Amino acid sequence: MSATRPFCSIIIFVCILNICCFSTALAYEHTIYVWNPVGSDCNWNNPDNWNYGVPMPEFQAIIEPKLPSPCIYGDAACAFLTIAPWSWTGAPDISVDMYSGTFNCNYGISIGAWGTYSNQTDNTTIPCFNVYGGTVNQSASPGDGILIGGGDTGYRDLMGKMNVYGGYVTARRIELRFGEINLFG
Repeated sequence: MSATRPFCSIIIFVCILNICCFSTALAYEHTIYVWNPVGSDCNWNNPDNWNYGVPMPEFQAIIEPKLPSPCIYGDAACAFLTIAPWSWTGAPDISVDMYSGTFNCNYGISIGAWGTYSNQTDNTTIPCFNVYGGTVNQSASPGDGILIGGGDTGYRDLMGKMNVYGGYVTARRIELRFGEINLFG
């Protein structure tokens, strides 16, 4: 056996390992699902309304202000939901509207709580989560719970709203930084 044979074997092994790791990294590259509705369809479970199909339970979903706002009729899930504020002129206020079924969001729901805006302006949208029926479930531990408003700084930068008209909301914790929680019924 030559002295270069073990060295070549190691090189080949490292190359195969890099290919496997790189392929795995590519597989997880597109794990953020962004709301991008087609026409007037608001159905959360329509794969055409998302950049990579309907969000899977282990991945993040981001709702940007694109009309129509997503509607949940039936069961849906994601690991973390972000309803994002926007500050361009003419951006519509955005919401997620829950009507029936169970929405499992294990690690957290952010309603206007994450953003890079230094202050609320007249052009900044106000994200909202409306619960008309069904069950919203955020129960994983450790999880962020439901964060409402505040922006990245956690102060009075961005506003968020949660309106509960019916149904149930369960959460490990609810943190109201800057915004509203409205309970009707």
